[in-house]
Amino acid sequence: MHVFIDESGSFTGYHGQSLSVVGALAIPDGKLEFINRKYAKIGPRLPQEKAEVKGRLLIEPQVNEVITLRSRNDELFEITAIDLGFHAESDVAADKQKHAEGMLARVDRFREPHRTLVEKACHQISATSLPLYIQAISTFELLHSIINHVPLYFAQRQPQELATFTWIVDGKEPKKKNQLGNVVVVVCARSTVQCVETTPCAPAGRGRLLILRPIHGEN
Repeated sequence: MHVFIDESGSFTGYHGQSLSVVGALAIPDGKLEFINRKYAKIGPRLPQEKAEVKGRLLIEPQVNEVITLRSRNDELFEITAIDLGFHAESDVAADKQKHAEGMLARVDRFREPHRTLVEKACHQISATSLPLYIQAISTFELLHSIINHVPLYFAQRQPQELATFTWIVDGKEPKKKNQLGNVVVVVCARSTVQCVETTPCAPAGRGRLLILRPIHGEN
């Protein structure tokens, strides 16, 4: 199984309809070569920016052509979206700091060598920019959806595809990639935080609207 993860949006801008998303496309290994050949015929006809196809530039028939190719080949799409218009920047910053402090207060519950890693990641949360922190939380929720939905979906259709998973994540600057990884490590611990509340938001595939809701007490 190949899982491709990418994001869209800046994860900043606290105004109405300030949407950012992280999406994942799960493609069975047995279909990947066929899909690549088919898409190689479609791709050159699609509008591009810096040699990359951009969804925002597609017109409706082009969107339909791409989605039809995906839907006919047993692909599964997961998406997590956040609208920062529901949040104030000061509140998100305060929650981020409380998240870091809450985790740091519980570092002693971890054994070495994990304790050192968690402590380092806690400090990284404090130093991480708000957009990257929100993206990390969104990515974690997306991974949670993939782990819950993809095995169940393919276990009933192509169980052999669950033998191995290959993850392809949109490339970033090395410094930013390391920051994101450290933040996700701490979020995964979830010792002090119920990170999100999610509600369905997309008619096609699976979609979630993400609302940050840290809980800083005993869980």
